[in-house]
Amino acid sequence: VAIARGQAALEAAEAVAAARTAQENAARAAAAAAAAVPTGDAITAVGDSVMLASAAELQTTFPGITIDAAVNRGMYSAAGILAASAAAGTLRPVVVVGLGTNGPITAGELTAIETAIGPDRHLVLVNAFAERDWTPTVNTTLANFSDDEPYVVLANWHDAIAPRLDLLAEDRVHPGPTGGQVYADSIRSALEALASDN
Repeated sequence: VAIARGQAALEAAEAVAAARTAQENAARAAAAAAAAVPTGDAITAVGDSVMLASAAELQTTFPGITIDAAVNRGMYSAAGILAASAAAGTLRPVVVVGLGTNGPITAGELTAIETAIGPDRHLVLVNAFAERDWTPTVNTTLANFSDDEPYVVLANWHDAIAPRLDLLAEDRVHPGPTGGQVYADSIRSALEALASDN
């Protein structure tokens, strides 16, 4: 009986230790996954008025994010802005570009952005939602480019907001606060996908 009691105590201790190890491993895995998704202080965002309208939600979702967004800005302006930031030493490891709303874009403009940010940074391209002639081509160009480049990922704002037009202003382009959160969440989803690929 005494031996059986001692054996039971050892087995119980082993079970507790195994459970503790499993919990610790799960916690470590969760922490590693969380660390893999960039935080705001690692992100530079450049965008147009849609990003500007979503700035408060981006700041809440990614505390410390740097945002340079302006009305009527087009993709052609991104490379210069980013090159200047890189030269100043202020460009962060993850770059988010949301500049498809105001006109057509070219693959050359996207390549120029890659050149400006250099080979050691990740790029998130936010696609467009606007009832404009160029929007489908813009989104196809962004999708194709992100598919072809290993350190580029697409944030699918278009598909995220399309079923929720009530979250946009009367122009059906600019989000209010809830729509701004959808915008921020689409970027978060892209960053999660980027983290899982690396």
